[in-house]
Amino acid sequence: MEHIFWRLCHELGVPFVQKSGFIRFGRVENLDLPQHQRPRYHETGTGGSIHTDSPIMPVVADFVGLLCVRTALTGGDSKFVSVARVHNIMLEHARDLLNVLYEPFYFDRRLKPEDLAAGQAATLYEPIFSYDPAMGDHGLRLRWQPEYVWQAPELEGLPSLSEKQCAALNILEGILEDRTGHLTVKASMNAGDLQLLNNHVVAHGRSAFEDHRLAGDAGQIDPLRRRLMRRVWLHQRA
Repeated sequence: MEHIFWRLCHELGVPFVQKSGFIRFGRVENLDLPQHQRPRYHETGTGGSIHTDSPIMPVVADFVGLLCVRTALTGGDSKFVSVARVHNIMLEHARDLLNVLYEPFYFDRRLKPEDLAAGQAATLYEPIFSYDPAMGDHGLRLRWQPEYVWQAPELEGLPSLSEKQCAALNILEGILEDRTGHLTVKASMNAGDLQLLNNHVVAHGRSAFEDHRLAGDAGQIDPLRRRLMRRVWLHQRA
């Protein structure tokens, strides 16, 4: 099943590295890491964060492929939101704050110590919204993972977010969170199901999930029944 998925992704685009170790065929699973290790989103079981993939990469993925290998005990449903609808709500109701999001923000890249030692930059400085007029209706881009932006000022030497930046981020996050449910499409995934997303057009997330646990006081996640998604990030072929 994984082999077929990998071959399919190769037909759709060019897979690129997701994390250290030159990993192009990634794993999305809850590793139960403590917060002081600063786990990335795909290493947790948290939910609620609507985002685009690869925001800490200099060039973000055009497409995201996901294969469900195992489901969680509970939760983990997928959520999808139109980037254009979110953008246009802000354009209509908070144009000045939307303009702030077209300015660069620092992103905490959540790199491991060995990656930093190899000379990689700890942060990325890019706008959250961008637009390429040469691409017409397809030129809108969103680069977004909330905790990577909100927590970047905690890194040494970085400035605090301004009051206006905080207001813009709160508005964006509130619209994407979509408490009314009017913007969000939800779907569950079963073993063998595939998701293929345009990472510029669709922001996505998941509900929080609970994995199967081993019996005993420790309550560790059962490694053989842990929720597992295989992920591929793709650049569009020239």
